[in-house]
This record gives sequence, C-alpha cells and structure tokens, in this order.
Amino acid sequence: MPAAKRSPRSRQIPEAERRALGSRLFQRRRDLGWTQRHLAERALIAFRRISRFENGRTAPNLPEAIRLASALEVSLDRLVLGHQLDSAAPKGAPSLFEPIAEIEKLGTAEEFATLAELFRTLLVGYRVTRGMGK
Repeated sequence: MPAAKRSPRSRQIPEAERRALGSRLFQRRRDLGWTQRHLAERALIAFRRISRFENGRTAPNLPEAIRLASALEVSLDRLVLGHQLDSAAPKGAPSLFEPIAEIEKLGTAEEFATLAELFRTLLVGYRVTRGMGK
C-alpha cells in the first residue's frame, strides 16, 4: 500500500493567511521600488519563491521570513501578522525588539546583511563540527 502523500508544511497555513502575507510582501516590495529579483537577492531566496509567496501559493519558512523581514526593513511580526506585537505592550514595558534595533543602528542594511550571512556560515560550520565530534 503506497504511503499517503503529504502536503508541504506551507500549505498547512490557511490560504487566507498565506494571501495576506503575500499581499504585505508585495506592497512593501513595491513601496521600495524593488523587483522580485532584487528582493530575492537581498533576502538570499530564489526569486521564483518570492512570486509564490506574493501569490499566496506558499508561505516562507521561518528562516526565509526572517531574511525577508530584514531585507524589507520591517519587523517580523509586522510582516507576518500585519502589525507589531509591541503596540499592545503596556507603556514603559521593554520592547521585544530593542536589542535588534540597537544592532541595526550600528551600520547599513548591507552591513547588517553581511553580518547575518557571516552568522549563518558560522552556524553551518558549528553544526558540521559538532556532528563530526559525536
């Protein structure tokens, strides 16, 4: 008996939510005057996936969503939910994004992207090294 065919995890996200996220991606990209290719290059994602995200056919996984938010210079919660979670926080409460905002003030978006790529490379190296030690 053949195994049941599983749908991709991104299809498990309700269609309405995928379309809303796609609409926010499209609008922000257009506001910046970028092509799908330009966004794909900045977020290190295949440009065909950008089209699939914007059309609501699939949703980005977490690492892709983080890179998209960073490339588009919006918070992850604003990109995914359409609003910032901090807006509901009581006055005087520390922001969840203060550490990220401080890091982003240290350089340009390009420098931040380079730093993010460096961390990804180090993480892959760490995983490989850690796996070899077992």
